Amino acid sequence: MLIVSATAGIVVLITFSITTVNDAKSASESAKGSIAVLADVTARNIASAIIFDDVGAANKTLQALQANNAILRAYVFDSQGGMFAAFVNETHKEKYWLHGVKPLSELVIERPVKQSAQQVGTIRIVADYDAVFNGVVLRVISNFLGVVIAFLIGYMFLKKMVGNVLEPVERLTSAMSKIIDHEDYSLRVNKTTTDELGHLTDGFNLMLSQIEYRDAKLRQSDEALSQTQEAIALHDENQRYQYVN
Repeated sequence: MLIVSATAGIVVLITFSITTVNDAKSASESAKGSIAVLADVTARNIASAIIFDDVGAANKTLQALQANNAILRAYVFDSQGGMFAAFVNETHKEKYWLHGVKPLSELVIERPVKQSAQQVGTIRIVADYDAVFNGVVLRVISNFLGVVIAFLIGYMFLKKMVGNVLEPVERLTSAMSKIIDHEDYSLRVNKTTTDELGHLTDGFNLMLSQIEYRDAKLRQSDEALSQTQEAIALHDENQRYQYVN
């Protein structure tokens, strides 16, 4: 049971780990894709503001990002790498427990700002990653609970199955111990199944019947030898006496 349980546990753990990693990757790629699309749209809309050095228009374009609660901050840099415009989403609320773990809480996407195939600047959007991984963590927890419940049900089923197999064997072992201790061949083991273990029980009881019959015959022969008037002795090849009536 330990070997089977450990093997099943390792297989389930590997499968669970692979599923969790794939789920996290899928959620991450989906989040990156949506933020990347938003960054591309914003880059196209803000290109003219950079060309004409219109900071006000750039800020208005960035303010449109406030509609997306996942956006934390946005920065626009000119072609020289200097800060041109910036936006901080003041309405964003930190509502997930993963906030503060930077690799899991912030997603940074950068896109070039181009006009007629010429790069005129760069836009950097910092988004909230908490919602993405919060959903992943919730799915991981629910999947883990499901795996634990399934493993416990499987263990109980295995324990019941092994118990059904071992119970007849334990009865046979107990009967053999009693026979050895008391030399009582009249004992019989109750047959509870009709499978291979049932056939083993039948064979064991038949063996006991034959031994009991032969034992009775030997006792009769011994009694007859002990009552005869003739002297009878048995010895081995070294002339050591084995029996004298």
